[in-house]
Amino acid sequence: MNVTQVMQQLNRFIDEADTTYVTDADRATWLELGYNELRERVVGVAPEIYMKNATLNLNNSPEYDLANPPAGDATLLGPNATERLYRVYRLAIQNDDNTIQRYLPPYADPKIFSNMRFAYSNGWTMVGSKLLISSPVTGKLRMEYVPFSTVDWTKFAPADNEFIDDLSQFHSIIPLLAAQYYQVADGASNAVLDRQLQQRLGQLDQYITQARTPEAAHYVEDRMTDWYNY
Repeated sequence: MNVTQVMQQLNRFIDEADTTYVTDADRATWLELGYNELRERVVGVAPEIYMKNATLNLNNSPEYDLANPPAGDATLLGPNATERLYRVYRLAIQNDDNTIQRYLPPYADPKIFSNMRFAYSNGWTMVGSKLLISSPVTGKLRMEYVPFSTVDWTKFAPADNEFIDDLSQFHSIIPLLAAQYYQVADGASNAVLDRQLQQRLGQLDQYITQARTPEAAHYVEDRMTDWYNY
């Protein structure tokens, strides 16, 4: 489904012809909010569905500012972000041929950097817009991250054909979530829509927990080498 089709479904669900009471801007905002909820649910279980990579260049530095990166690197936070960061997944030392040398373990608090006997190895954390690394780095880091959505929900005209993502089979959830915001504004609930929403969310959860690759859910991934292969 594209944005036009999702908007059409929302209009059918709420059955609100008065565009002075519920404007097109309201409907587009509700769809955006609904999609963000859907995306957050997916990312919580299967972030790889939306994951991207960025190369970060450092010169003997223990920190990297995602809002003010070196020239040529992507700006992922701050007012000048070209694609806004939602969540960092992993950080790795990258070789010159763009292969991974090793992954760095994440730490919740930079204070652990000054007491490395409690840590397994050099690692990283994030404070504000900055990635902090326990030792200075010269070279490339690869950041695996999930960005915020860039879908334009105002492009609902029939000719727009605005792409959403590749989870087309679950796009029917977006207008169902958007309709929840209409119900709040209208001060009334719709039991039929609520039941359908819960059914579809259950089907989505089943899909993302099983993963998109065959047999993926039947195994536990051993990632100890991410921590100890140094």
